[in-house]
Amino acid sequence: MTTAPNRAARLARWCVRSAFAPLRWPRLALMGGLILVTAVCAWWHTAGLHRAAGTPLTLWQATDYAYAPFLYLVPQGLLAQVDTLTLPQAIARLTGPLIPLISLFWLMRQRLLLWLARWLARHRARGHSLVIGADASADALARNTSMAGAVVVLVDPSLDAEDDDRWAMLAASGVIGMAPEDALARHAGALAVWQPSEADNIAEAIRLRASPVALDVAEINLRVESAALQHAMLQSPDLMLGARQRLRPHALGAAAIRAALAGPGLAERALAQRQSRVTLCLWGMSDALVWAAEIALRQFWSARLGAPRILWVGSPDAVTLPEPLLGLTCHAAAAYGAGADAPAAQMISPEAAIADTQVTCHLVDYGEADETVAQAFVLAAALRQAHSAVPPVQAILDTARAITPLFDTAALAFLPPITPGVGITLEALCQREADRAAAEIHLAYDREFGGGGTVPASGRWQDLPETYIAANRAAADHRAIKLWDAATSGLAGEALVEALAEAEHKRWCAERLLAGWAPAGDGPRDNDRRLHPDLRPWAELDETAREKDRAAVAFACAGARDRVSRT
Repeated sequence: MTTAPNRAARLARWCVRSAFAPLRWPRLALMGGLILVTAVCAWWHTAGLHRAAGTPLTLWQATDYAYAPFLYLVPQGLLAQVDTLTLPQAIARLTGPLIPLISLFWLMRQRLLLWLARWLARHRARGHSLVIGADASADALARNTSMAGAVVVLVDPSLDAEDDDRWAMLAASGVIGMAPEDALARHAGALAVWQPSEADNIAEAIRLRASPVALDVAEINLRVESAALQHAMLQSPDLMLGARQRLRPHALGAAAIRAALAGPGLAERALAQRQSRVTLCLWGMSDALVWAAEIALRQFWSARLGAPRILWVGSPDAVTLPEPLLGLTCHAAAAYGAGADAPAAQMISPEAAIADTQVTCHLVDYGEADETVAQAFVLAAALRQAHSAVPPVQAILDTARAITPLFDTAALAFLPPITPGVGITLEALCQREADRAAAEIHLAYDREFGGGGTVPASGRWQDLPETYIAANRAAADHRAIKLWDAATSGLAGEALVEALAEAEHKRWCAERLLAGWAPAGDGPRDNDRRLHPDLRPWAELDETAREKDRAAVAFACAGARDRVSRT
């Protein structure tokens, strides 16, 4: 968060939580006591009347006992007649009216606290988190952020005043619901646009950035799950880097898959199964699988393994690979050499995918949780029959964690499901600590090869175009595999550095090709056309370009040693 919430913001959060706080035992005991005392006294007085009349109790007269407590919910009789009241009548006449009066007081208190919370959020709050949603799209993000301790204002036109259940759910978490108003964003400490439509998110973020209301935030976070739209935004640095606020797109699916595939786990499995490379087999057709394919092609480069491979299950005639994968395969020969071991992505039939012994892991995502779960179990059962060393199956589920125990079975080979967005908070989205390693890599590059800010990928981290930020994040993710290679490859000295540098160059080529760049051949670098002369095989690189890869390897290993010594 850029600033801490002030006292008024924290008071607004307390007001809205108090307004919808669940009934605790003192309130329940008070209301229960009043109702019990009133009912007992009413029945006591009614029984006395029946005894005085000397009439036998019939079923019809027994209804007097059911109706008697309701006589005292409003004041009964005149004050001048108080001396004629029996003791139970006197008690019931005092306690009965308190029941509706206290209920009315609690209702008025709730309305007053809600009004005060909104007034404070509109006029006095500073440093709060503002989340803009539509049709409840941002409710989970707002609740999670508030429960983490932040002051959250949710702007959602669909938040109907009569939707008591939704109000109670949000307010119990401390979320302050508001009608749309640009002034709410003026003093926000963090801002997220989290509507269902990604195009609407971009449009709203651009509108806020161009609004005459000066915003305190330096960044506007927005939800963009579509891989194609993310790539389009990376191609438009002017859109992302504004003079007033930077737009930061977030894809929860990409973040969850990036975390799940991080580290050398699958590379270790490939070596253990005597596979020549990491091969990821994808079942379904979703943006999450597109992210998985791209992350795998960027990530699984090792000095001891060949280029990563993606198998996409489907009909080659009916399904086309996503554009970034087509671009990579199209330029692979120029970047890696004709006939060389190059990253690959191809369509494959279900039968061939099940029979392939070189698959390291199967990822399943059919969009809906029910179908994904069913297909994951069918696939796992088929793989158990087809292989002695069964490759694991991992499902991607946009659902609650309660379904994950289904996959906790020893009978079938499952990895824990990937659940994008579960528990995500705005603070986590804004957290700079997650980018610390990427920023350190950029700083090291900038010091040695930045040319005093003249190189396109140089300059301050906060001013970098999004495409170079993504490139540094990919380099930071790969650091764990470099360290694993260094520790287990058996190489040392210059031989180790050279092997890791060549693997780093191949990884960098894959990352740039997936980002939309193409080989420049013998021509110069062209940033507008995204042509790069270093997108060529390692053997054809000049020493200046190779030195960048060697420096990246040296920094990754030295940075790890520094962190160990500091701890």
